[in-house]
Amino acid sequence: HGTWRFIFPETPFYAEAGGEVADTGVIENLSRPGKAEVVDVQKAEGAFLHVVRVTSGEFRVGDRCRLIVDEARRRAIERAHTATHLLHAALRKHLGEHVIQPAPGWGRRSSASTSPTSLP
Repeated sequence: HGTWRFIFPETPFYAEAGGEVADTGVIENLSRPGKAEVVDVQKAEGAFLHVVRVTSGEFRVGDRCRLIVDEARRRAIERAHTATHLLHAALRKHLGEHVIQPAPGWGRRSSASTSPTSLP
């Protein structure tokens, strides 16, 4: 079936941005039998590109579709994203302004210090 890019006039899916990964989920075709897995969402020139793998049936331009976000995954990503910001703020408060937040997508924290460090 391959990978396709679908564009819809409106979407509940969050596109990758600001260090937060894109939503995943499912698209159900309401016009004819068809189902697709949303594996990524990117924003390009004002449009949301839903990167999908068609898992059954077919899709045509103009078909009515139901877009279903994996809400459990979204909540987990939101919690992790918030925790990253809280951890960074705590490190800067206790270690100093020299602590920098790595680029989006980094999952570990590194900092350098010339003296022993402990957090309360």
